Amino acid sequence: MTTFSFLILSEKSSLIEKDRYNKHSFVKKEGNFYIFARQQTAGIVEGKSISREYIDFIRSISSEMESPIYTLVKELKNKEGENDFSIKKYIDSNGIIDSEKVLVLNKDTLISYNKLYKFPFITSEITRF
Repeated sequence: MTTFSFLILSEKSSLIEKDRYNKHSFVKKEGNFYIFARQQTAGIVEGKSISREYIDFIRSISSEMESPIYTLVKELKNKEGENDFSIKKYIDSNGIIDSEKVLVLNKDTLISYNKLYKFPFITSEITRF
């Protein structure tokens, strides 16, 4: 099995594909969301807190997007590719991600595979983790 991290954004980001160490590639647009993926070697592990570098990466995208960033870590099975990933089960009838199916992501959050996390949009530059 191969571990992938997925970022789900409400608009395309110019930063996400340029980051040297956390670069995610555009996979597809599903509904009103853009899905980006990256194969993870050892950076994100189930049951561990998310790394400081990854939080900083998401924070930089959030400042560009001015909207929440959704992320999910998934182990893909045999013959399953990143293009097979879908967010349909997380979207409500209005095309919005269902807030009841999302966990808030912060520096202390323990990562579980196949759970959707939300890094909220923060308007203040003063907020630190």
